[in-house]
Amino acid sequence: MSEDVLLVGAVDFGTTYSGWAFSYSTDFEKDPTNSFVKHWQCGQHISEKAPTCVLVNPDGTTVAAFGYEAENKYVELVTKGKHEEYYFFKRFKMALNKKLGDKLDRDLMLDDIRQRQLPALDVFAMSIKYLLDDMLAVVNQRAPGRSVTLDNILLILTVPALWTDAAKNFMREAAIKAGCVSKKVILALEPEVASIYSQFLHGDQTIDGRFIQFPVGIRYLCLDAGGGTVDLAIHEVEEDFQVKEVSDALGGDWGGTMVDDAFELFITEIFGEEIYNTFKEEHPGDFIELMRNFENKKAIDHPGKVFQVDIKLPSSVINLLNEKLHTTLIQQIKTSKFSKSVTVVKNKLMLTSELFESFYEEPIKQSIALIERTLKDKNVGKLKAILMVGGFSQSKIFQNAVMSAFPKLRVVVPKESSASIVKGAVAYGHHPMSITERILKYTYGVEVMKKFKPGVHPQSKMVETDSGKYCRNLFSKHVEKGQIVQVGEAQIDQRYTPSDSQKTSAQFKLFASSAKNPKYTDDMCTCIGQVNIDLDDHDGDLTRGLWVSFTFSGPEIIVDVFDEKTGKIRQAKTDFLGASLI
Repeated sequence: MSEDVLLVGAVDFGTTYSGWAFSYSTDFEKDPTNSFVKHWQCGQHISEKAPTCVLVNPDGTTVAAFGYEAENKYVELVTKGKHEEYYFFKRFKMALNKKLGDKLDRDLMLDDIRQRQLPALDVFAMSIKYLLDDMLAVVNQRAPGRSVTLDNILLILTVPALWTDAAKNFMREAAIKAGCVSKKVILALEPEVASIYSQFLHGDQTIDGRFIQFPVGIRYLCLDAGGGTVDLAIHEVEEDFQVKEVSDALGGDWGGTMVDDAFELFITEIFGEEIYNTFKEEHPGDFIELMRNFENKKAIDHPGKVFQVDIKLPSSVINLLNEKLHTTLIQQIKTSKFSKSVTVVKNKLMLTSELFESFYEEPIKQSIALIERTLKDKNVGKLKAILMVGGFSQSKIFQNAVMSAFPKLRVVVPKESSASIVKGAVAYGHHPMSITERILKYTYGVEVMKKFKPGVHPQSKMVETDSGKYCRNLFSKHVEKGQIVQVGEAQIDQRYTPSDSQKTSAQFKLFASSAKNPKYTDDMCTCIGQVNIDLDDHDGDLTRGLWVSFTFSGPEIIVDVFDEKTGKIRQAKTDFLGASLI
């Protein structure tokens, strides 16, 4: 780290919950797991994360509140009838959960809870800035007399392993817009930093107290289950607390929010869509309280299979039932399909264990199926354990399902599994060479022209220059999907020569593809940016060599172009959001 960096800070910007942590080098040397983690207060409840929701002032450029405070303040505004000019965004991170080739650019707009829009980049930047300002306030409070600014922080910003490079690029730009220094912002993959954190764990830091560090050579499955997505990666332990990726990350958007969706569907089926939608719109405070109550029930450790879960209903939704359908809650339950699985005690719904666990059915089924497919992959090898991290991994129902499905594998769950990612991110900042190898998700290369070959190249791609006929849009592969690359090391250089003696610059368009061997850049390929090279003292020499190499430094990509004639190297990070590179 540079001399002006005083500490490592990390932000875990989640779909449902977010948090931050930091530590100084001296703290890390004493205990790598002992980061200062922000604890958020919600009534009597204290959490390591706050809901990822932001209340934006009517000016559309400043934050009124974030997290629990944003929820509470928005409810207060609604109660007073003063909410219409404000913007309230919740669970907006999934807007960046795209596939390769899907449109994602700087002009993306986000809809708030009332379908009012603001630029997504601004909303993300405002949220990150709030978290960083909150961190700085605590840092300076804990060290009076020392003024720490963003310039003094090496920021580690975590991102899902399944995200496209465009989404990662978007988050970096949001952090810079929030005031961070570009060279002091490092993106880190969530499963990887969780694995790093696990290397420093002791037995008393896991749920069963029996865990010791994985020995060198052991392969394990890292199951990062968050609110929006479930990411799965295979890692192998190396010397000096390092890990390497053994297979490409897999997963999907079946995180913990699916449990909430199933619960909301259950409530909707009881009251009907009209009543439930009216309840959410006219009584937002009661709705938030209902979902907070459900969230607390999800965290309960049920020792046996037979249990009941009581869900307290707000009087407002019961009153709507009486007013619109002229019936009671008890009668409504008796005539519903839940008559045998739900009973009513005053204003509480008493759910059987079978019904409550059914809310988890879909995300558990998807996760178990993915793990099973992974274990059958011969390239993965024999695994010894499953490391469960992320907020959804705190669920005892989810933990028990994984343990039951894979009894031969050791299942390790950190006590603070929801904070394992942000703590691991801090550790990664102090120990950046923790990840040694990575498996590429895509095939990468550049667009080139070669001498046109009749019968080989399509006539539609033939172009003429002053030096002859060429075939355009050819894909020149540098690295292949599934290939193992050393982190931070440039891959094999490829040599290119100019195709036009009159041009005084060379432009390299960079492409990514989910195919292993694409032939043309307009077929199954996505343009991720370009590098322009001035051909100094160009004399029309068509044999002049330009060497291009890709370096995978962490989750981001750097491209180098070396000019044989001048000896100059041009370096640029790819821009997946469509802007030209220098």
